[in-house]
Amino acid sequence: MASAYHRTVSNLQATTTQHERLAYTTFLAGTQAKMDNITASEENFHSDKYFTATRLLGYHLMHKPTTRTRRDIPFVVMVTQTVPDIQIKRLEKDGAIVVRVEPQPTGEWFHPRKARWSDVMTKLRLWQMVQFDRILFLDVDSALIGPLDGVFDDPGAKAVGSVKDPKSPWDSETEGEIPTQYLMASAPETKTRHSFPPLNKDFLHGPDYFNAGFFLFSPSAILHTYYTSLASNSSSKKFRTDCPEQNLLNYAHRKDGPMPWTTLDSKWNIVLANKNDVEKGVVSVHMKWWNGKGLWQWFDREVSRMEGFYWGRD
Repeated sequence: MASAYHRTVSNLQATTTQHERLAYTTFLAGTQAKMDNITASEENFHSDKYFTATRLLGYHLMHKPTTRTRRDIPFVVMVTQTVPDIQIKRLEKDGAIVVRVEPQPTGEWFHPRKARWSDVMTKLRLWQMVQFDRILFLDVDSALIGPLDGVFDDPGAKAVGSVKDPKSPWDSETEGEIPTQYLMASAPETKTRHSFPPLNKDFLHGPDYFNAGFFLFSPSAILHTYYTSLASNSSSKKFRTDCPEQNLLNYAHRKDGPMPWTTLDSKWNIVLANKNDVEKGVVSVHMKWWNGKGLWQWFDREVSRMEGFYWGRD
């Protein structure tokens, strides 16, 4: 799988623009499907809500005329060992690049708040995808209202230098080396009720904490090693582990630390979006639409359009 992935990336590099290798990516684990006792087959693909969401995101990024990439930016799906081959083949047939990875090592401190998050630390392997210069990551339960290519031109989407003398310094005794330049750009997480564009009062955890379901980054072997050091037991008291990878990344890129995250325009993505957000121009939304809340009717229609598109193409 790994060698095939490298060959595919090599073939796609020429299709990116401005001599830069860009990508959209998401992460799919088989954890929830296993908990739901779902045995994957073509007849019951729709029963696996996270798999269906992955396909919908890919449809929006690659194929839907009003939302697809205008720059031929590839869509990469990183999957765990528990995702069955039949689903991988379906995603590849849809047009995605699929790379299967090993679990990310963690210390004994790792106790996610929800059982379905048991594989989320494997998202840290995204930083090993050094075949690309910049990547926009979206959680699988995301969907597009319009094209996202412009996020790569956002003022916050550029690499910056690490801070030499931060208020909250790098812990050289227990943490791995940090790079001199890096990119971590995102937006604060909004409350269920919020205005658009959101104000500081609308952020669930304040303006200095970002949601790890939408972020733009540059892959880096140095950063992956650094994150791995944070995942060890020595970091057990540096951040809360209930939302493990999100809190780890917020600690690594804390605003008063050596690698503070930069802010993207809130128009690119809203968590728990509503009709007002859509009417006022949000470009992508992030929510578990299958719970029957918010924009779920719109999502249901989009899933039907997606399934019809692939049925006709197959």
